[in-house]
Amino acid sequence: MARRAAEMLRDGMAGSIRDAIGQARREPGGGSCDPPSIEEVRRHMDAMDMARLGMESWLENRRARLEEVDQFLATLEFYLEGIDLRIAGKAARGEIEADARIHVRAWVDDELDSVVQILEAADMGPIHVASRKVDAGVALGLRRLSTLLVTGEHVEFMISLCPIRSLVGLGRNLVTGSDIPLADIGQVRAMLDTPR
Repeated sequence: MARRAAEMLRDGMAGSIRDAIGQARREPGGGSCDPPSIEEVRRHMDAMDMARLGMESWLENRRARLEEVDQFLATLEFYLEGIDLRIAGKAARGEIEADARIHVRAWVDDELDSVVQILEAADMGPIHVASRKVDAGVALGLRRLSTLLVTGEHVEFMISLCPIRSLVGLGRNLVTGSDIPLADIGQVRAMLDTPR
């Protein structure tokens, strides 16, 4: 089922991994077992990309996405004085798929409107302001965080603005409470400097 969901995504038959899993489950025989995890589908997508591109090109593409993340973080640090930030999840291990959403946690001593104006003036493209629900027990009593969605060349960035600075470095998923890897800009650069 994970492979079929990955094929649907590759062929443009589904708009998201969740949609693809749902469609694969509705196919004959698809509903007779537990649905695959998002990670399982991503692994099949990676394998198909590797087969299609060849290992060398696949690694170059992955590196280009990591470089885009590094550049994005550097831009945030340059324009938002005193910002404290981390990337969270698989991207913190350097595992960045095409069209991935990179989760960035940030604390900055400025108002939301001002942050948006600064980033728009820095020509970071359209910025979509929203909020996301978080677990108050994990997020130190907070129930929602303001978010900024920025679309890059290969990936998109979801910035969660943390009004409590210690949340930025908290190694737990703010929605589920599970452990989660984090990386700062220095660690991202170290990944770029590591030989393949």
